[in-house]
Amino acid sequence: MVTMAISCTIGCTAPGIIRGGSLRFAMRKLNVRALPKDLPDFIDADISKLDIGDKLYVTEMKNKNSLF
Repeated sequence: MVTMAISCTIGCTAPGIIRGGSLRFAMRKLNVRALPKDLPDFIDADISKLDIGDKLYVTEMKNKNSLF
């Protein structure tokens, strides 16, 4: 297994942003540990269910072949 810093992207808009909230995107790269063939090109953070005041933790993100 290898560990690499992989870029994190946001592919959607959260309802909280539409209603006037702001997005703080603190971790633009995550350390990912996986077999070289299983390393993703990027990590897509799904924020489609976040309301004003909600947070998305790294522990809530899933990828079946790697660890964050």
